[in-house]
Amino acid sequence: MIHPEDIALAIVVSALLSRWAALMVGALLERWRSRRAPPAATPAGPREGWPKITVIVPAKDEERAVGRTLEAVLATDYPHLDVILVDDGSTDRTGAIAAQIAATDERVRVLRHRVNRGKAASLNHALREARTDLVITVDADTAPEPSCFTRIVAELERPSVSAVAVNVKVDARSGILGAFQSLEYVAELGVDQRALALVNGVTVVAGATAGWRRDAVLGVGGFPTETLTEDSDLTITLQRAGHGVVYRPDAVTWTRAPATLRALMKQRRRWLWGNLQTAYKHRAGLTQGPNAMRWIALPNWWFINLVVFLLTPLWLVFLPHALTHYSAPILLLIAVGAQGFEIAHCLLGHALDGEHGKERLLAPVQRLVWPFFLWVVFASVIVTRLRGRSVGWRGAPEPVVLPHERG
Repeated sequence: MIHPEDIALAIVVSALLSRWAALMVGALLERWRSRRAPPAATPAGPREGWPKITVIVPAKDEERAVGRTLEAVLATDYPHLDVILVDDGSTDRTGAIAAQIAATDERVRVLRHRVNRGKAASLNHALREARTDLVITVDADTAPEPSCFTRIVAELERPSVSAVAVNVKVDARSGILGAFQSLEYVAELGVDQRALALVNGVTVVAGATAGWRRDAVLGVGGFPTETLTEDSDLTITLQRAGHGVVYRPDAVTWTRAPATLRALMKQRRRWLWGNLQTAYKHRAGLTQGPNAMRWIALPNWWFINLVVFLLTPLWLVFLPHALTHYSAPILLLIAVGAQGFEIAHCLLGHALDGEHGKERLLAPVQRLVWPFFLWVVFASVIVTRLRGRSVGWRGAPEPVVLPHERG
């Protein structure tokens, strides 16, 4: 006899496995497509004629990392660039370190905010000060590889492209947290980003390092200040407005991941709440706009940022029924199948990105533990908001976040 619980369990398992399978097939197809039509390695024409670009680095209390970031930016192989560092009300030596570098390199300018105005406001300030149409943003704790900017500009030279997402990798991978985060980045960028790129449905041009067409960004109102994840918000805004957004996996940048569980929790709370804000803001995109966004990208966005967390407690509801109605081999098959897809998803990203790190050996453990950690993040965010407290950057204005607060 089939019980309602059996049907519900079948729907949940099928939804999860179908998504993983679709992403992995999509990533493989995108890899095959890119091999048949390789992306341009450099901008068109001789180096002397390459377009000048502006690199924007927003920074708030980043004295330990900002010097390394500026050195990496200035050391890239791109020949013509201006650098604007925005010191967003730092209380440490961030501004002083940037000023020292600016004094020795005329390509660097420093803009200062006396009080912290937030990352999006800093980016918009620098965007208005930029003298070029092609702009690259780099977080103050990130170091792009020497060829990163060249590959970004190769894409931005195509008139149809307004934003370029790059391959963000975790810099310090020592310790269990570093390895787990590295595996997560490799899975999401190596697989998910490739699959979405195949259907022109990229939803995040990650702020760690990203390429933008200045006129396009200003044309949609600049970097949005009402959400905590301005990068994904702007990406979806550009997509819905008909601008081209691409992913360039061979443009690599290295970012510093949180080194403690507390710092990681704060980061993921901010990311998750910002993603939920973005989902609500762009809810109309589920019925309007480009087909790739309506049918694939935005449903996937809602799934990974909300639905998957709501499904998780259902396992606890189904567990007593499953233990009493299913045989041990069936239960084992379900568990191994689900976990197997998770591990395969992670290892495929590792392979597609050409990774060789030993952290892949931790994939079975990471894929088992990480969903529970993210669910704890989700639960803590919901509890925080229900208690009327804010989730966001300490010291920065809290964006408008709830539907009733939008009027």
